[in-house]
Amino acid sequence: MEAIGYFRLQTETNRDETLPTLQEQEAAFFQFCETQGFQPVATFIDPEAPGQNRHRGYSQLTEYLRQPGRGFAVVVLSRLEELAKDPREVL
Repeated sequence: MEAIGYFRLQTETNRDETLPTLQEQEAAFFQFCETQGFQPVATFIDPEAPGQNRHRGYSQLTEYLRQPGRGFAVVVLSRLEELAKDPREVL
């Protein structure tokens, strides 16, 4: 089965929360794929960047998923909040 990774550097956190770095997220994705038997086929990254292209990786992810014939098994992220500030928005 295929897996797609999405990694985002989150700067807005709770004071008691430590978020993984982009490198840690990527390593965890590949480890997850290996242990679950998924084949990593693509990764998309949104580094911390001010300006209009702030969520370019997310846009690329959604474009990738909309390609004709593009089947996928799972999109892997470290936290559901990576897709939206309010996780209810993505459900």
